Amino acid sequence: MLAIEEAGKLHILLNMLLKSDSQKFVDWKPYRQHRAKTEMLNSGIRARVRAVFPDISLDQAKEIAANGPTPNELETAKQRSIYSDCLTVSGRFVCHLPSNVDWAQQAWERLCEAQAIVSGLRDRTPEELEIWLKHATHARSLGKGLADVIPDIGRELSEKGLVKKGSWDTLLKDIEAENEGGSKGRTDEL
Repeated sequence: MLAIEEAGKLHILLNMLLKSDSQKFVDWKPYRQHRAKTEMLNSGIRARVRAVFPDISLDQAKEIAANGPTPNELETAKQRSIYSDCLTVSGRFVCHLPSNVDWAQQAWERLCEAQAIVSGLRDRTPEELEIWLKHATHARSLGKGLADVIPDIGRELSEKGLVKKGSWDTLLKDIEAENEGGSKGRTDEL
């Protein structure tokens, strides 16, 4: 669960960078919130399923991702697996000790989810981040969302050798399918 939170920081940092020129200050609040760091987990799983298994349809990948935990479920599981609680419930004294619970299945599921997300992460060079920022700023100036300029970002990154040619093909097809389905700009507004 902690690895999932750590991986979630990268999405938040990228968003902070892409919004930085339009704000006088950067809001660090999401970076410190546990739930904010886990809210992209299932989207990340969907993306990894599509990247690793492009023959799986977008709808099937969404279904697989929908089976993942919610940010609240992750937070509760983290609290219960790390901390002991002693409290009164309906007038009865109750103690929860993480060592008294069989965590094997939940631990395995969270480990698999974390591995799916973490294996897709990589360092971004300053040149690559500048390309992202340039296109995000342009999209924002036109009142568009990030998904609208992803093809341009992918093309420029590929042309400059920063990503492997064709590595974004599945992502671009998925964005196109989402846009055709009427969800254009829905979650990627800058």
